[in-house]
Amino acid sequence: MQMMKIGTIALLAGLGLAASAQGQIVFLGNFGGKAYYHNFTGQSWTNARATALAFSPGNSDLIVFETQAEEEFLKTVVAPPNNGPNPWIGFTKAANPSGGQAAFQWVNGAPVLYTNWAGDATFAPGQDYASWNWSDPARVWNALGDNGSPFGFKSSIIEVVPTPGAAAVLGLGALLAARRRR
Repeated sequence: MQMMKIGTIALLAGLGLAASAQGQIVFLGNFGGKAYYHNFTGQSWTNARATALAFSPGNSDLIVFETQAEEEFLKTVVAPPNNGPNPWIGFTKAANPSGGQAAFQWVNGAPVLYTNWAGDATFAPGQDYASWNWSDPARVWNALGDNGSPFGFKSSIIEVVPTPGAAAVLGLGALLAARRRR
């Protein structure tokens, strides 16, 4: 299994989808046609999104949980740290900051069909960005300020949705990596 991950990362590196030069972005796995990466660099939500968009221009952004199954998969591949860093996700109400929970939207414009807010989530003005709360065993979401207030900068989860041609290349790369392992 490790060989496949290394092979996939090597293939992604050749396509310009590599980890950052500092090694702060780590491949997590694939689910539902998407590839996921954990950006361990603590950033504001705005800077984390800029990093996600630049990771694979036109194909990447902060994670959008379209289904509970997708979130459940990510729970199995993102190791919970000790009390943090509660990574940023691609859910924001920045375009409509006055509307509480209902104003949150996915960064890719997908309809909001699934949410996992903390029971005590606060939707106060200025808390326009969502993080994935690893301090809670249920891995619920919290609304925070851009700088992560009151807790500080956060890591983030990046998803890459390859274009159809790139998806075929990624699939071929995974097949070749698995074959090398034998």
